[in-house]
This record gives sequence, structure tokens and C-alpha cells, in this order.
Amino acid sequence: MGKKTFLEACISGNTAVVEFCIENEFRFGHGVYDRIIRKFHDPFHLIKLLQKNGYPWYPSTCKAAVSIDDLQLHRWLRFQGCPWNEKTCNEAVAMDRYEVLKYAHKNGCPWSKQTYACCFSEEGLKWAYDEIPTDYQCSEEIIEYLHRHNCPQPNPDDWIIE
Repeated sequence: MGKKTFLEACISGNTAVVEFCIENEFRFGHGVYDRIIRKFHDPFHLIKLLQKNGYPWYPSTCKAAVSIDDLQLHRWLRFQGCPWNEKTCNEAVAMDRYEVLKYAHKNGCPWSKQTYACCFSEEGLKWAYDEIPTDYQCSEEIIEYLHRHNCPQPNPDDWIIE
């Protein structure tokens, strides 16, 4: 019994089993918060339980929170000291979550040319393109925000690999 059992307990949503795992000091796997967030519409009770018992945060937790588009969850995570990185902004752009992007950026979440590239594909610059993409997959509101706040844009060489 270990990380897998703890993960299964968490994604089952059974608070008693999660508490049993905590009391018996089960090891905590890296993706547990992420899986809870993606599984439940309202993940607060489980996240609070884990956090209250000293289980560590990961930057991927803020990225995962983008999927449920709950600004209150982001605010709470940050208030509790959950770290974030540019992948939070990337995910907000790729999933067309304007309010989350705006909140993250205004509160110091970093972004990069990869963030801008997520306007065209949720993979951003991860894959080579035959030509520079021109069809946006996010809202005009996000594109305007990125431009207005000087989000770095990829160079032509970043898109096309020959």
C-alpha cells in the first residue's frame, strides 16, 4: 500500500479512506492534487484536507485548476502558497480561460513565447509546423490581452523546423 492506494482513495472522493491514508502516513504521489481537481467539480474539501495535513504543493496543481475554470480555486491555491509557473498561463490560453489568465498574469505568474504559441494550438511550440500558424484557437479577448501586456511572441524560426 502506498502512492497508488493514496491516489485511488483521493480520486474515489471517500473522505474516510483519505483520512485513513493520512493517519497511516501513506506516501503522496506528485499528481494527486491534479487528479482530484480534474475528477471533481468541487475539489475543495479533499484539497483542504491534504493541505491541512502537510502534503506538498506542486506547480502542476495551478495548471490543473485551469481545467475547471474556477477563479476562486486559483485565488485560494495561491493564498495557501501553491506555486505556479508559466504552464498555468499556457493552459489558460490553450483552454480559452480569459479571467484565469488575467488573474495569473496580474499576480505575477510568468509567461513566455510558449504562452503566446498556445493561442494556435494547445501544444504551443511543442511540435514543428510546416508554416507559421495563422488560425487562432483562443478568443480575441485573450489575444488582445497578450498583445496589450507584451507577452513575448515566438520568432518565425521557433515555429518551423527544417
